[in-house]
Amino acid sequence: MSDAIKNIPLEGYISENKVILKSVLESSLIKNAKAIYYEYDLDNSWSSSFFICREYYPMSMEDDDWASDWIHCVDGPSISSFSRIYRSFDENDSSAAITLYLIARTRVAFTSAVRGFDTNIPVCMAYHDEDPIIRVIE
Repeated sequence: MSDAIKNIPLEGYISENKVILKSVLESSLIKNAKAIYYEYDLDNSWSSSFFICREYYPMSMEDDDWASDWIHCVDGPSISSFSRIYRSFDENDSSAAITLYLIARTRVAFTSAVRGFDTNIPVCMAYHDEDPIIRVIE
């Protein structure tokens, strides 16, 4: 299973995230924003959204409720192949490892999409209901 996951191309996912993030950063919606929160949903076809947030707290404050107070939401890409793999197994010892590998590949792909941007606005990410939220750019 790990080879199958490793061989899923994510270049399109990375490119789509770059285009959407560029659009968000260039939009007028960003002028009052304190952070951009990217969330993907394991249970919903690995679909994602960019939330433009009016508040932000660093991880040291241990309060990620700021991410639920958003100004605008922009739909992001999904990774349907990850979703098919995630939905295809029952809970067992290997399912946790498979899920973690899917999450890790998603984080690496999103981080590579975001790292080239020069912004003073924090960009964070998490899967739906993950705690704490990962700070990609702070």
